[in-house]
Amino acid sequence: MQPPGDTIPSRSKLDSIIANLRNFPAFRVSRKALVVACLFFVAIVGYIDYLTGYERSLLLFYLLPISLAAWFGSLLTALGIAVISIAVSLLSDVAAGIPALGFWNAGMAFVSYALFAGLLSKLRTLVGELDRRVQERTLALQREVAERQRLDREIAQVADRERRRLGQDLHDRLGQHLTGTALAAQVLKEKLTAKSAPEATEARALRRRRDRSDP
Repeated sequence: MQPPGDTIPSRSKLDSIIANLRNFPAFRVSRKALVVACLFFVAIVGYIDYLTGYERSLLLFYLLPISLAAWFGSLLTALGIAVISIAVSLLSDVAAGIPALGFWNAGMAFVSYALFAGLLSKLRTLVGELDRRVQERTLALQREVAERQRLDREIAQVADRERRRLGQDLHDRLGQHLTGTALAAQVLKEKLTAKSAPEATEARALRRRRDRSDP
């Protein structure tokens, strides 16, 4: 049984590979330019294959143009480059003087190229889908943050209006209360003054205190 700790490095490496693929420069090339570049690489590998002789197979190096076609083009383009690569490999072997062509090996090489191109094309699709979902999620989060900020501003404005309204209500009620108290004190003062009562002095003092407290 494999210890749990042994799976962490492999998983971190896989995450690193996926991150590198997602950060791969997404420059666009035309189909014609891509095909020309792939054919150029096929020709170079074929020439090197011819120079090294048929004893040494360079079928692995044909994966470079096939990979370019699968990643930046389409699966159909990659399969076309794979067929051309097989043909160039056979021609280089014939030019190098091979006594008999290995069609079985060529067929197996084409199957391997096709599987590799299919996997790479699928990986490119998955990476593109992942990027699209990340962008959609990022936009959704940005809209959510903007909506929350708008709601916070509205809540702050409503709270400020309510605070001002309550302050105005308290001010009006207090003013009405003080006005009523002043009128009552004035009436009391007049009554006490008319009766020459000693409490008239206290009534006048109460009226002065109210006048000083009136804003």
